[in-house]
Amino acid sequence: MKKFLFLILLSACSNEKQIIEKWPDGTFKLQGIKINGVKEGKWIYFRDYNQDTSKIEYYNSGNIYQIDGYAYMTIKDSTTSSTTHLSDRTEYLDSLKHGTQLTFYPDGRIRSKTNYTMNSAEGESLMYSEDGKIEVKSEYNADTLVSFTQFHPNGNIAVKAKNPQNGISTFYDSLGGIKHKVIYQNWRAIDTLTMEQE
Repeated sequence: MKKFLFLILLSACSNEKQIIEKWPDGTFKLQGIKINGVKEGKWIYFRDYNQDTSKIEYYNSGNIYQIDGYAYMTIKDSTTSSTTHLSDRTEYLDSLKHGTQLTFYPDGRIRSKTNYTMNSAEGESLMYSEDGKIEVKSEYNADTLVSFTQFHPNGNIAVKAKNPQNGISTFYDSLGGIKHKVIYQNWRAIDTLTMEQE
């Protein structure tokens, strides 16, 4: 009896409320729980046709913990069908990007991976081709891009840049030979050097 009374008091004190909103056509727009007026737990946001667009997890008085984004796509083959797949996942700390941000191909393989520290891109960031090869490798320091390497499909370097904002980017052919270099200032190309000019 004491446990039962305690649960009733706890429920009354927490002021938990299920929130559901619908689009004008009657399909779901969002659903989640508020405790004492603050979003808590997993909230699901829908676009038209009840296809979920994102799931956001809240904790600790409304701070965002993680956001999962979903893509809705129609596959046209012998039978037209629609599917929803996880398109991105971002980790948060106190509602700031903190941890890993991943994007995905429709089949679930990783498309890109970027690390964040308190809302700033930090360290290595990778983009992958559909067959799993690294296409682009970037390095960030306090949300500033400090180096960038793009690869040809055969794995050889296509473009390499240190300080791409104000530096020299070197462009390579698919066999690894240098084609030319471009000098950048404030992200604008200001000069191109051919191999004969060096």
